[in-house]
Amino acid sequence: MIATEPLSTVVGSSSLRIWGHSPAQIHDLFWSTRGLQVVRPLDVGSYPGRPEAFLLIDPHLLLLFDLRKAVNGLYWAGVDLLTIRVHSVAGNVSAREAQSEPNGPGVAPSLARVGLTARPELARAWAQSNDPTEAWRELRRETPQARRMVMSLTGVICDDRSQQQSARLVGRIAGGCRDLNSRIEKEKERS
Repeated sequence: MIATEPLSTVVGSSSLRIWGHSPAQIHDLFWSTRGLQVVRPLDVGSYPGRPEAFLLIDPHLLLLFDLRKAVNGLYWAGVDLLTIRVHSVAGNVSAREAQSEPNGPGVAPSLARVGLTARPELARAWAQSNDPTEAWRELRRETPQARRMVMSLTGVICDDRSQQQSARLVGRIAGGCRDLNSRIEKEKERS
């Protein structure tokens, strides 16, 4: 069983908590169990250990996609920066559900752009930016075109400001991740 604590939502609050963590923290821990360090603009956190690669994403983005295809693209093609266009699949929060959510950000995104790199200096450049658009420009300036590649994958995309979208994504994560509980326990020990 994955959960050691009951799922809970704070009534009257916009902060959904699962196992004591926000959906973004659960999302980041999920990718961590797969060897990826999630990096967002203005992310000043440290990167414990040495992740196999860095997932560069926008501040409010949570997503799932087939990592095997992405890693094959990154390592087999021998590129420094893989730009992944993630297209939504069935299972994202519907427009009707998103519109019914009070103070929700609206419809779930249907397309997202993320980066995958094994180069820590590219992850640092992404983290130090305060604007994702400018960060992408900087990454393209820093990485020669021959060392970049673009790939399209299908996946599940949500905005972490939406409780419904976040809850659905976390449900997918919890349903398919056996090692998430041990990672959560390790995070609690470090805190």
